Amino acid sequence: MRKILIIVGVLFFLCSSGFGQNAVRTDSATGEVNFLKASDWEQVLIKAKKESKYIFVDVYATWCGPCKLMDRDVYSNSQVIGEMKDKFIAIKVQADSSQQDDFETRKGYKSAQEIVRRFNVTGYPTLLFFSPDGRLLEQELGYRRVGVFITLLRQAIDPMTVEMYDKLDAYKAGLRNYASMGKLALFVKKIIRDKGLADSIALDYRSHFLSKQSTGDLCTRDNIEFFDQFTDNILSTDSFFVLCYNRPGLVDSVKGLKGWAMWRVRQAITRENLSIPFVRNGHPLVKSPDWREVERAIGEKYPMVDAKLLVLQFKIKYYRSVDLSWKLWSECIEEKLAKYPPEPKASMAVFDQLNMPAWDVFQYCADQGILQQALRWSELSIKVNSFGPGELLQYLDTRANLLYKLGRRAEAIIQEQSAIETSKEFARKQGQEKVPFIDEFMATLDKMEKKLPTWPIN
Repeated sequence: MRKILIIVGVLFFLCSSGFGQNAVRTDSATGEVNFLKASDWEQVLIKAKKESKYIFVDVYATWCGPCKLMDRDVYSNSQVIGEMKDKFIAIKVQADSSQQDDFETRKGYKSAQEIVRRFNVTGYPTLLFFSPDGRLLEQELGYRRVGVFITLLRQAIDPMTVEMYDKLDAYKAGLRNYASMGKLALFVKKIIRDKGLADSIALDYRSHFLSKQSTGDLCTRDNIEFFDQFTDNILSTDSFFVLCYNRPGLVDSVKGLKGWAMWRVRQAITRENLSIPFVRNGHPLVKSPDWREVERAIGEKYPMVDAKLLVLQFKIKYYRSVDLSWKLWSECIEEKLAKYPPEPKASMAVFDQLNMPAWDVFQYCADQGILQQALRWSELSIKVNSFGPGELLQYLDTRANLLYKLGRRAEAIIQEQSAIETSKEFARKQGQEKVPFIDEFMATLDKMEKKLPTWPIN
């Protein structure tokens, strides 16, 4: 079990590898949040404790477009500056490296990577908020608008957030405060990152508190946030499932997201009627399931759910990851595309339903007929894409690789060159120094020109 993260190890590491002697402050007189470029963490902690200030850390990369937008739009905002002044010490941590880095930045490389590792930084910007004694209070990934960022600042200094560590100690000591247990489960999952403990608290909370609430009392923002993060705690026998099934519009209005309630209903139905009966530890439990009977049973029990689509979606996952059959898998995808084609404006649906299966076939399947099917999926993804070059450049690369694996080398090279140019143009428009996927695309083009396989070789 992971121990409560008070970042002692990080503090020791960073304290032994200083960053420099820049002043640490946020100052409205400068017109922007004044970050310590590459902080001496020991000095930051000493100053934070002495002045009772919280610590904000922006983990960024030099090529990151959203990071630059944060600098331009958020850290220069007068309200943000006002919120941080006298309350926060702000520092920046550069997670990548570039030839333009100065001496102080280079000194901080090792410490920056320690932060990336310790806090599981998977993208940029990653926003970290600490108490004056160095305990992690909040962590967010990605660009946040001014209003959202200010909310994060306020949440970080909210006494309830700081008290979560004390509440966790009390819970471990056997004390149960069900009024705040939902928030505690969320805190442990997101900040402490102990999934086992978080799931245990969540189950305790659902079994001994939520299950006794009326459907009316369940429809609160806090409860919806809880179930949003602990979906396995939604059972078809629970009041919350009944609420989502019978009054999805009400739940969606509280959640602020249309379709959320029925999405969670479908997840619970799939888990109970498909996943649990047919799969255990990634292996099939039933030989040749009677999918029509399952579809009929689900349709009779839950008439408000599209049972055909539910079973079809499960079959696609089943034949790919549980009982591998490229033929049955591809037939299911073709059936879904025929009956439920992705809408052009639904960018993630296009990516998930077309590009990802096509890429999967390219990497792992050698059947020429299925490769031809995958090529059609790839070409359809390019045709219906309306989101922008960020997705398109990946679709172009997928098509190029499929063409190459089908033996159409000349066409493949032209297509991969197009993917590279699209990627460069995307970077220019975003103001990014680093071109996305450029190393991968160039390596693929080089293999094509040398007539080498571009797919994994076992």
